[in-house]
Amino acid sequence: MQRDRNVRQETSAMGHGWAISYRRHRGLPGIGVMLLGLVVAIAAVPAAHGQTNMVSNGSFEADGMPGGVGYTSAITSWGISGSAILNGTGLEIFYHSGTNGAVPNGTKVAGLQGGGTLSQSLTGLTDGAYCTLSFYVCRRSDDSGTGMDLTVSLGSHALYSARITGFPFTQQTVGPFFYSAAWGNTLSLTTSNPGGDTTVLFDNVVLNASLSYWPFDIAGNTQGWAPWGQIAGGYTVGSSLLSYDITAGATDPYWGISSLALPRASYSWLKVRAKNQTSANEGRLFWNFGGGLTGDQSQGYALNPNDTQVSEYWANLAARGTYWTSGTTITELRCDLPNGEFPVTGTHSDVDEIKLSASGPPAPQF
Repeated sequence: MQRDRNVRQETSAMGHGWAISYRRHRGLPGIGVMLLGLVVAIAAVPAAHGQTNMVSNGSFEADGMPGGVGYTSAITSWGISGSAILNGTGLEIFYHSGTNGAVPNGTKVAGLQGGGTLSQSLTGLTDGAYCTLSFYVCRRSDDSGTGMDLTVSLGSHALYSARITGFPFTQQTVGPFFYSAAWGNTLSLTTSNPGGDTTVLFDNVVLNASLSYWPFDIAGNTQGWAPWGQIAGGYTVGSSLLSYDITAGATDPYWGISSLALPRASYSWLKVRAKNQTSANEGRLFWNFGGGLTGDQSQGYALNPNDTQVSEYWANLAARGTYWTSGTTITELRCDLPNGEFPVTGTHSDVDEIKLSASGPPAPQF
């Protein structure tokens, strides 16, 4: 891989900072990378896209073990329909470590005897969130039945469907997939059509969601971003690009996303991949902790003007000091691309990715 790199000092409205840019050439035309802000160290970007587990008590550890054989009418964070049980290392009636295997996580497992549902409303999911579901499941090893159907759904959307006949525990993984708010936000584990007396056991239910990663990989879905100002109609999402034009004579075009609940302490950097076909040479991100959007709570980054390719840009949000650290929860983001001196020539931009990250860009290789 070939890279051309240059380092220069820049002055912006935020003061002096170092901008480091390099251009990578691989397969498709090269990807330009620019940074704005005080750079102290450059670290690798984690591949998990800052995922958050949206499921509460997914390993069923929050409650004490029930009496008797383990039937329960209440499991913390879960709604119950049908005959639910809690078993584990302290109570092996429906669950047996010798045949069902070790408890996958912690000391307890949950189960449904016959048809029923365990359900939970997930708070904080945003439209277009990049998700992965995983869970452990098996059949009770000493029941007299032959198995039972299991459907795992998120709202109206079925994520997993199979007949559970075997043991010990096995992990099932679904995804990654993009969440649609139109589905609803209730995660349901539903058993049905039991063959005789059948019990299905569960543990370590996890739904990881990247709430701060927007790759625009769903055709027609802006992943919650909306044209808040001076964006022309007819914008599209296709071929993993958000494509749009600014309005004629625009002086302050921008996109925005609201109804967020992002933990600010989890992030320090902004990554943007875009093709800027205007003459503007700056982009900017604003953030809101609940008190409104202000110029102080923003960070800019250098843009390649009149670009002919998708380029990669990084901005050190933590370099804004207390303007970044003064809040705990990000409720809104505003993306000004392009930004800077107006009017500009050209109107079109293609955005491939917007991401908040805990760490900065990978080190250039020569």
